[in-house]
Amino acid sequence: MKDTTHITVVLDDSGSMDMILNDTLGGYNTFVREQKKSAKPGDTFSLVTFKGYTHRNVNISTVEELTTKTYKPNGGTPLLDTLGNSILELGQYLSSLNEEDRPAKVLFVIITDGEENASREYSKVEIKEKITHQSDVYKWEFVYLGANQDAIKEGAKYGISSLNSMSFGANKHGLASTYDVLTRSVNNFKAASVGTSYAASSGITAEDRTKMMGGEANVSSVFSGNPLDPNWTGTAVIPVTGTFTANVASTAIPPKTVSKK
Repeated sequence: MKDTTHITVVLDDSGSMDMILNDTLGGYNTFVREQKKSAKPGDTFSLVTFKGYTHRNVNISTVEELTTKTYKPNGGTPLLDTLGNSILELGQYLSSLNEEDRPAKVLFVIITDGEENASREYSKVEIKEKITHQSDVYKWEFVYLGANQDAIKEGAKYGISSLNSMSFGANKHGLASTYDVLTRSVNNFKAASVGTSYAASSGITAEDRTKMMGGEANVSSVFSGNPLDPNWTGTAVIPVTGTFTANVASTAIPPKTVSKK
């Protein structure tokens, strides 16, 4: 097994992503440039959208940046089918390699601004089984970045740890911070010793998670659990002034840490 890393990015290209097209291109292309800088010889990369592969298991040094000609958001969100097929394809590719040629680390990064709505081949149960199997048996790492949703809850449905799931704001500042955090955390993961998990090496903080929202309020994204759930117990950081409701009357509160038991 080689001391190299394979990264697969699953990038949402549904119609809603057109609203944040330029910021997505800027953030993604910066991420690719930084990964090239920190790459070891033999590091590989795949980019898959809902339309198919743009790059498939290529040396990361050859990866081209996205443009408005190569990334054209439209259509629905067949996230389950895209995940199922890309996990299957990568597994088959890696099994075709000699043991000494396989990467020591495999990282799947999922970036989406909406929930599943168009898959026909796979169910959430099947995808959760696949991700859990690859994580437990082969130590693949999965990262879930979601906008317009509680990414921690959604990631859990796919079998992805809350520590590896983060919400982001679908706006200029949110995307800039998200790709900055992603770049830094992936570089940390690649530099860590083989066997060290993404969660243990990423260095992502609660402050990072707040910045990734780009000014949008998303209490539940800061720590696992949803403070707006009447059955929730725990502590969450409120990133902005807002309204908090949880088994009590709606009350406007300033930014601070709140607890409910």
